[in-house]
Amino acid sequence: MLKRFKYALMLNLLPPLIYLFLLCLKGVSKIRYVYGDSFRAIVERGENVIICFWHGRLLMMPFANLRARARCS
Repeated sequence: MLKRFKYALMLNLLPPLIYLFLLCLKGVSKIRYVYGDSFRAIVERGENVIICFWHGRLLMMPFANLRARARCS
């Protein structure tokens, strides 16, 4: 019974709390685009780019809002 309760708690309560934490983190962080103008120009031409994040900033990837189409190869 306790195991089912823990599982239900992790499944229903933990994801919204983590999302709320990430939104708070976004609110106090500053997103800086290095070579942002060059990136936009390359995307507008339809060329391929590689986007990098530092290890310490990986949690902010969903909030980067790059608005470019991604391709896997």
